[in-house]
Amino acid sequence: MFRNKTFYVLECDKCGNLYNHKEMGSLFMSKDLAMNSADLEGWKYIKGGHYCPNCCHYNEYRDEYVVND
Repeated sequence: MFRNKTFYVLECDKCGNLYNHKEMGSLFMSKDLAMNSADLEGWKYIKGGHYCPNCCHYNEYRDEYVVND
């Protein structure tokens, strides 16, 4: 039987990479679950966008995470 389901993926707003959890893959049942899981692996939500660890860093001077240039 086929059923229509909605899943969510989290995509980096800078490079376009998809977040992929080691055990759960890249499809999530809710946005919150995807964001919480990605946050534990270094993804950051910065000024309305989601960024992978390769596209952002912690700026000690500003005391916040910023998107790489």
